[in-house]
Amino acid sequence: DADGMELYRKPVFDLKIKAQKRNPFSTMEANERAKELYGMGFYDPNRAQEAMGALQMMEFEGKEQTVQYIEQGQTLMNVVQQMAQRMDQMAAALGMDPAAPQPTGQAGPVPAQGGGMADRMTRETMRANTPMTGYGQRLAQRSAPEVSGS
Repeated sequence: DADGMELYRKPVFDLKIKAQKRNPFSTMEANERAKELYGMGFYDPNRAQEAMGALQMMEFEGKEQTVQYIEQGQTLMNVVQQMAQRMDQMAAALGMDPAAPQPTGQAGPVPAQGGGMADRMTRETMRANTPMTGYGQRLAQRSAPEVSGS
């Protein structure tokens, strides 16, 4: 510096060396690792905390993406559970039994009957995504308002 003191700086290196072409054995190894992680339940959101602990001790290429995938699954599961709890609370506040199935007039494939508002919401979503039958389409056309100028 200006006073003649020596300055020290910690060097920062950001190097990653890898082969220019991936050979079939490294690709096969990565695929096998993914299958093993799946087999051990690493991608199950209910076991995310265990998986994260194990991943901290591991070192392999693509580890960051695996950690992010597991964190996203855990976050999604938490959001769904919170929404299901809120729906059950709302049903209780309205005096409805959250476990009682709700009748609907729509036709279409329906998932297995279960309890809770979350199950009912899943069934209703499936019904909404099911294409209308010919009768339903004709009924919808007849119920549409007619706008005519006089």
